[in-house]
Amino acid sequence: MAGAGDLNADGFDDVIIGAPSDFEAAPYAGAAYIMYGGPGF
Repeated sequence: MAGAGDLNADGFDDVIIGAPSDFEAAPYAGAAYIMYGGPGF
């Protein structure tokens, strides 16, 4: 997990979460998820 700054310019910090081997498209494939911040986070 890493701080990503404000990716969508809404004034709240966002987070990127890496998930190695979380995608079944190919051997050793992974995924990355972006969680957008907001009030109360």
